[in-house]
Amino acid sequence: MNDYTAIESKIRAMRAKLLSPSFIQEDLTANTIDEFYRFLSSQSNYRQVMPEQLPRQIPRDELEAVIMHGVQLDFIKLYRFASIKQRQALQLFGVRYEVSFIKEVMHQMDNLHQLNLSLNPFTDYLDKNRRFHTAELLVAHSIHDVIHSFRDTIYAPFFENFALNNQVDSYNHYELESALDQYIALYVDRKARRVLKAKELTYFKKLNGTSYDLMNICIVYRLKFLFHYDETEIRPALFKTYHRLTDPVLDQLLLTNDVSSFQAIVDDLGYGQTLDFTQAYFPLLAQHKLVDQLFQRYVRALPHSMLTIFEYLEDKETEARLLIQELEKISYAHLTA
Repeated sequence: MNDYTAIESKIRAMRAKLLSPSFIQEDLTANTIDEFYRFLSSQSNYRQVMPEQLPRQIPRDELEAVIMHGVQLDFIKLYRFASIKQRQALQLFGVRYEVSFIKEVMHQMDNLHQLNLSLNPFTDYLDKNRRFHTAELLVAHSIHDVIHSFRDTIYAPFFENFALNNQVDSYNHYELESALDQYIALYVDRKARRVLKAKELTYFKKLNGTSYDLMNICIVYRLKFLFHYDETEIRPALFKTYHRLTDPVLDQLLLTNDVSSFQAIVDDLGYGQTLDFTQAYFPLLAQHKLVDQLFQRYVRALPHSMLTIFEYLEDKETEARLLIQELEKISYAHLTA
């Protein structure tokens, strides 16, 4: 029995409960928020993370939180089942959930001046394995209190540097979150070399690099053609992690002056079928589809590896993303003029 036999059995059992994209987009019949809530309640993995008492009129953002907590719960289930080495790699993957948690608590404190935070298996994981102090967040009164609670985490150097260069009391959300995303992208790139085996690392870097290529291309397009930023304003917003989007190619994208030329460069990179900027609307979901396709290919090439676990979590995130989209459609359909 290899190191992956047990956890692969666990993943097969969990995968059987996944909702397929076709079901969510075509067969989910909820027409109101209440009906959507009842549907989520019928799914055991989401029912486990629902608050014991929800208000009669369930806010959409609270249901979105339930969906994301369902993703985190599956992550925790796999983490508990994993070996010590697998846990090290899962911690790396779980950074994305930690960043989402940090952004959410900072948004809440900034907008509401208090935190609506519930302790759950994921916050237990943050405390026991990632050196968070979530109990302090329950009594936090300011952004300074929130940032202080991250003092023993991998995010401490980022916030120390950010506090030195910005007035934390009046910080810009977009700037902070963009800088945090860039900080973590580099962290994951460095850390992956220590927690993944050679072949796993090769494929992981291609997957990760492809995701950042696509994000960078979209960032350049939006800032250049929609907001008319110049090159010096765009560069600080870009990720330093890449797969095909090398510095010379990035220079070409930044210097081109029309969308057709921009699209030709994207086509030459091999991303033309994923991103078509010549259309009035280009499907951002295609980015996720490309990464999903790469995962399937790499898992077939390296079946008994961390990629199998990562692929499941990516598929769970796809489920969550599509559920949130359906929830948005229901909400918009009931908006009055």
